Amino acid sequence: MIPLNYHHLYYFWTTVKSGSITKASKTLYLTQPALSQQLQQLERALKRPLFTRGRAGVILTGPGRTVFEHCERIFTEGESLSRALAEGAAGPAVLRLGISAAISREIILKIRRAIKRPGVPTLMTVFTGSLGGLQDRLSRRQLDLAVSEVDLTPALGKDFSGRLVDAVPVHFVAAPRLKKTLRGFPPRGAEMRMLLRTPDNPVRKAVDAYLKRRGAAYTLAAETDDSDLIRIMAVEGDGVAVLSGLAAQKDLAQGRLATLNSEPTGIKEFVWFAASARPAPDPVLREILRELMTRFSLRA
Repeated sequence: MIPLNYHHLYYFWTTVKSGSITKASKTLYLTQPALSQQLQQLERALKRPLFTRGRAGVILTGPGRTVFEHCERIFTEGESLSRALAEGAAGPAVLRLGISAAISREIILKIRRAIKRPGVPTLMTVFTGSLGGLQDRLSRRQLDLAVSEVDLTPALGKDFSGRLVDAVPVHFVAAPRLKKTLRGFPPRGAEMRMLLRTPDNPVRKAVDAYLKRRGAAYTLAAETDDSDLIRIMAVEGDGVAVLSGLAAQKDLAQGRLATLNSEPTGIKEFVWFAASARPAPDPVLREILRELMTRFSLRA
């Protein structure tokens, strides 16, 4: 049997979750040389290199990922036990949610409503970041669920599962006063000022192809993956936006935005969930994640 020093394992687990030895040393109240020495002792005991150092921080080797996954089970169970004892098992179930900036905030609100349980306190913490940031936090088990416009799981491996929640039709929309200045759609004899996602975004690529097929020209008024910022700028009349029906529904209903396309565009915004395939230690959180990954619908 390999002799395991659980302090060394904890130091390794904290280092991986922190992303670097520098950050972990501050969390653990150790000097960087002392922490490095402890990690080297663990590698010698296991007779395997566990990680390498790169510009982005620590990079796990194959054996390192295996060790980390076991550490994750060991120490998350320990943290869950500590919380249960400290709170008398009455603390809220916490869902750590990661959201791509391209995802409408309406979806976050729908998730929040879906996780509420009568008589059971629930807490949702939200991290908004890039696709790479969501993948990194998922791999370090710093998120329970990630919501994005693409499937994140191919880069994460078999320990994670993905679910296509919906493909939501999108519309070209503008403030009513701007719509009056446009001659049809796409407008004839003039360029539209457009509020668009960044070039790598799937919706942006589909929009560019759609307008090109129709010979429509546009100038760029703004470019961002923040769908809510695009919506706000569209309401203020800064340009024509491409938004899902879910993101624009309130502004359309209240007359702040109007649709330009009379026919469906065929363009859709995809909503993906990604989560660890490993069951959560908290039974309430485990049930919440099961429902989100199997039954949650944007159309409910």
